[in-house]
Amino acid sequence: MHVDVVVFIQARPLFWLLALLATTGAAPVGAIPRLDLTAYPLPVQDQQRWLIQLPGLLPRTSDPAVSSNPADWRVQLIVG
Repeated sequence: MHVDVVVFIQARPLFWLLALLATTGAAPVGAIPRLDLTAYPLPVQDQQRWLIQLPGLLPRTSDPAVSSNPADWRVQLIVG
């Protein structure tokens, strides 16, 4: 089991490298509009906020259970 953990840790950088190469080699797409963050509270002092919008990274699907609304795919990360 320890070997599986080591293999997983070593495979993570490779995954990110492949993801980077896949996204940079893809055809250019339109710019993603800036998100309106007024509904979210401002981070307190000494914290930073990153907002990740995933729809541009996810393949299109015809599954009605998967939302195509970018607001449904926002992830907010506040680090302090």
